[in-house]
Amino acid sequence: MDAPKDADYVDADDRKGYPSGSCVNRIFNSIFFGSVAGGTFAAVSAGFSPDPITSSADRLTAARTFVGKTSLAAVGRSIVGPSIWMAAACAAFSFGECTAETMRGKRDSMNAGIGGALCGLVMGSIFRR
Repeated sequence: MDAPKDADYVDADDRKGYPSGSCVNRIFNSIFFGSVAGGTFAAVSAGFSPDPITSSADRLTAARTFVGKTSLAAVGRSIVGPSIWMAAACAAFSFGECTAETMRGKRDSMNAGIGGALCGLVMGSIFRR
């Protein structure tokens, strides 16, 4: 007895959720959503941080007075950094997947693996390991 076939997945290229469009559109889409995700994560982690977020110049003042005030510029820097790295990692994944798809002429999971390898290179470069 054969398993019933789902009408949505008859053809391998006709899958729901598979990215479509040109490579440039896919890369810009991933940059946008990656920066939103990175910014959201950074804002939530900054919001739940128990210590004041200060810059290096503010730390000297805080050490002398034993009072630390959160600096808006320091909060902005703590949000922008992870946002940029997340956008770069997402763009590397989309670039690798789309380039592999174009070069190989296939739409399969190997393309996602190649994109994941490039994404891992970007993420590894954050920590320089």
